[in-house]
Amino acid sequence: MPQGDRTYPVHKAYYNYHLLTDNPSIFMSSFIPQFCYYMSRAFQENTYYSSNLFPAWLQADMKYWSLALNEGSTVWGKKVYGKVFGAGAGPGPSGYSVERIDGSPDLVVSAAIMAGFLPAAKQGELPKFSCRPNHSNDD
Repeated sequence: MPQGDRTYPVHKAYYNYHLLTDNPSIFMSSFIPQFCYYMSRAFQENTYYSSNLFPAWLQADMKYWSLALNEGSTVWGKKVYGKVFGAGAGPGPSGYSVERIDGSPDLVVSAAIMAGFLPAAKQGELPKFSCRPNHSNDD
């Protein structure tokens, strides 16, 4: 676990998932560890980051969305509970939106964040989901 300069990074847990942030009162958006994963070979080669932090962030993000949504949650008429997650950034109902664990007023899921976590997921761990018309989410 990185020690930093004893000020940063800030170690912050979401349930039992240990994450890093730069602010003790908020979690970072999931695009931050993904940016680090895809843009820094050192992040991928460091076992703490690639084998602990990155998978923990996936699990924390999925946990957040499992608590934020419910069985009745839909996107374009499709039930999404347990099938979508992804705290990213981009267009939202109130303008530009940065979604983060415990700080997503617009609740905009991100398919890009879902896909970005593929290297952190175990086989079969990620949900299957499609918003295409006439496509079942059960397969």
